[in-house]
Amino acid sequence: MLRTADGQLSQQRVFLAGLGSGVTEAVLVVTPAEVCKIRLQAQYHSTLDPAQVAHRKYKNVIQTAYLVAKEEGPTALYKGLLPTTLRQGCNQAVNFSAYQYGKTKLLNFQKVAELPSWQALLLGGISGGLGPIVNNPLDVCKTRLQKQSNLNGPPKYQGLLHALATIAREEGLFALWKGLTPRLMRIMPGQAITFMTYEFVEQQLRKYNLFIISAHTATKPAESSL
Repeated sequence: MLRTADGQLSQQRVFLAGLGSGVTEAVLVVTPAEVCKIRLQAQYHSTLDPAQVAHRKYKNVIQTAYLVAKEEGPTALYKGLLPTTLRQGCNQAVNFSAYQYGKTKLLNFQKVAELPSWQALLLGGISGGLGPIVNNPLDVCKTRLQKQSNLNGPPKYQGLLHALATIAREEGLFALWKGLTPRLMRIMPGQAITFMTYEFVEQQLRKYNLFIISAHTATKPAESSL
């Protein structure tokens, strides 16, 4: 949809496509799922304490979603929507743009139509790591906002900007990059596998003519988009 009339797709439009992808997933799926995940993960002081495990409040994702909505209102499932949307949006925008830029450069440099699987794996891992580095402060604030409940009085963090300022003031600026290493350990291999698999499946579809390819896409493989 974002291609020009002559079939071109600029880096700016790839960035816009990635941004739209991230915003869409944040609103439809990620935010309520993250609220439930964080409530499930944060309810224990120690999983070695049998009393805590036996009397846990949240038991599974469906029960957690129901309980949060019942006790705090349905909108509580969308706590942290703004930082989640910003996080997912900039993450996918950076991810898609970096991958597409690197892919185009590699294809043109090697004068080939398709990336070898190992190159897609490596490039996907690198591009996947750029997003978390950029958006980790948003992830920290999102987690703090979604973890807190309003059942015991006014929450500590009143919103994204307040959370950013409070964390930086109380814990230091680098506290906004807490958890970056485990995020990279999770996201980089995941994105590497995702992009390698995507490229392999697309190549097989092209090879066996299992989907329609427009004329300008078929003649300009180096400019193909995710």
